[in-house]
Amino acid sequence: MHVDRRQLIGTGAGAMAGMLLSPGAARAATAAPRTYVLVHGTYHGGWCWRYVAERLRAAGHRVFTPTLTGLGERAHLLSPGIGLETHIQDVVGLIEAEELSKVVIVGHSYGCFVITGACDRLRERIEHAVYLDGPAPDDGDRHGGFRSREEIERAMGPLLEGAYLPVRKEMVPLFGIPPSDTVNTAWLERRLTPHPAQTYLDPIRLPNGGSTGLPRTYVFCNRAGPRSALRRYAEQRRQDPSFRYRELDCGHAAMVVVPDATANLLVE
Repeated sequence: MHVDRRQLIGTGAGAMAGMLLSPGAARAATAAPRTYVLVHGTYHGGWCWRYVAERLRAAGHRVFTPTLTGLGERAHLLSPGIGLETHIQDVVGLIEAEELSKVVIVGHSYGCFVITGACDRLRERIEHAVYLDGPAPDDGDRHGGFRSREEIERAMGPLLEGAYLPVRKEMVPLFGIPPSDTVNTAWLERRLTPHPAQTYLDPIRLPNGGSTGLPRTYVFCNRAGPRSALRRYAEQRRQDPSFRYRELDCGHAAMVVVPDATANLLVE
């Protein structure tokens, strides 16, 4: 059904939820509004949450989609010195500047490292941590386990200017975008930007335990290949009683390919 956005002006949150969310999410929208902070992964920006954010806002929730330094609309700030701590501070700074509390913080892929660091710094402000198809790291872990630029290049190919993970056209299908979905394929091809490699090399430091002890959920996008590290991460957390475990029937970029199901799960 096509919805004219002008028709939404003056409409109550419950009615908007009924138009823009599937029935399950519309029913859940009667719950008290929540505050969501949605953190993107490698190559992306806050823009990738557009579809999910629209649905959550229509249901009456507050939604923030920060773009990490050097990516998306902040690509002009890209520099070799950007590390994991830079990105953690991006999210911590947002939460503090907006004076947010009872935050449902969501990380996708590499963003799971970022939200773990934010949980460690701001435990009292986090209501729930959601790990969307990415690792839930322990103190000292590195994203991908890489310890040098040479290891990254052996696994992922040459770095751009020796410092950045380059965007390659062939990577878009790896995010689970079906070949028939030419609109979203073109959208990602236009918007993905190089990612600072140092963020993969920095070990995460969690003096306060990261998200351990907080309510948290692990979400596996179950169309990952049989040898995918994502499948290994999911199995670890499925057996971990400190996590609720959920699955989405899609490829890696759930927020793009199944925004209704992703929004429904977050409202749940």
